[in-house]
Amino acid sequence: MELFGDGYSNSTLWRPEASKNERNALPLRRKKHNWLEEVNPHLRGGRVENHLGKTTPSSPNRDSNLDLPILSSRAQHNKRPQSVVSVTARLQPQSVVAVTSQLQPQSVVSVAARLQPQSVVSVTARLQPQSVVSVTARLQPQSVVSVTSRIQPQSVVSVTARLQPQLQVTAIAVAPQMVGWNVPVEELVHIPEHWMSYPEPNPLYHYTLALLYTVFCFVALLGNGLVIWIFTSAKSLQTPSNVFVVNLAICDFMMMMKAPIFIYNSFNLGFASGFLGCQIFAFVGSLSGIGAGMTNAFIAYDRYRTIAKPFGGKLTSGKAVMMVLVIWAYTVPWAVMPLLEFWGRFAPEGFLTSCSFDFLEDTSENHSFVMTMFVFSYVIPMSFIIYFYSQIVGHVVNHEKALREQISCSSL
Repeated sequence: MELFGDGYSNSTLWRPEASKNERNALPLRRKKHNWLEEVNPHLRGGRVENHLGKTTPSSPNRDSNLDLPILSSRAQHNKRPQSVVSVTARLQPQSVVAVTSQLQPQSVVSVAARLQPQSVVSVTARLQPQSVVSVTARLQPQSVVSVTSRIQPQSVVSVTARLQPQLQVTAIAVAPQMVGWNVPVEELVHIPEHWMSYPEPNPLYHYTLALLYTVFCFVALLGNGLVIWIFTSAKSLQTPSNVFVVNLAICDFMMMMKAPIFIYNSFNLGFASGFLGCQIFAFVGSLSGIGAGMTNAFIAYDRYRTIAKPFGGKLTSGKAVMMVLVIWAYTVPWAVMPLLEFWGRFAPEGFLTSCSFDFLEDTSENHSFVMTMFVFSYVIPMSFIIYFYSQIVGHVVNHEKALREQISCSSL
């Protein structure tokens, strides 16, 4: 922090209300060269890239560059061994310094910043052995220092800040023994922090699950594929009731079509398929899962009509097809809304080898989505299933009771 004067005792320098003459009177002003160049040679001539992609020049002969209104400074690097990422900035209110780096061994990410109210320093880094992330900041009210990094052995995340009221310092580090240690830096934003707080499972668990799902996938695709093929090829089996059975087979077939993504992730010990693979996995899973639940509800209804009301109106093939269309019309919106992030979203879960609805995000909007999804995708179809099958059981019990009474009366 000597970059900014003779220590923290020069509090005048940090007060937003301090006049320019007061700040110029401090020892920092005695330097007659550009301190940005001294800290980071890449900022030669005091040219700092702002959020519009333009550069803001400053005079190399005087220290007025300290007053630059840097709205946003961003640096992205893929560093080689023994390399340095250095960002030095004086920020105005509502400013941001963001650094994203993928470092090799013995690399350094260093950020030194003097922040005004509502400013942010954010560092995201993927570190190899003997690497360092260092953030030094003197903050004003409502400022934030945030560090997110994946750390290998002998690496360091260091945050040094002198904070005023209503400030926040967060440091998130995913060590090799934690879930998510091998996730690319750019994918970390898609992963809930909850899962990265758990130890990385033994690779044997991943390989075992991958082999089991390989067997499940083969058997399920073969079995459900045969059901679909037999129904389409044998006209004698194309009854209204079997329309629901085939629709259930289609849902199960779709459910296992996403298994290769899980198998690939498991063999690669984590989030190998990335954000796109996660979205495909979750979308197909939600579509087939909710569809299967609703199909089972309609199968229960069909069985109830057949057993409890045998002389009722006959179910035709046209009515059965219409019911199947209703099933998919009911199902599709619940899978599309989180896919488009219109309401809710899909996110990795568990070992980060599978994805589903993000039920961990602590917002009122997400809470309402999870509760609504639970009611419409689970409670309603399950209630229909329980009701119709309980009616079937009650009807069978009453029928058996009436039959026994009839036999006892006839024996008399």
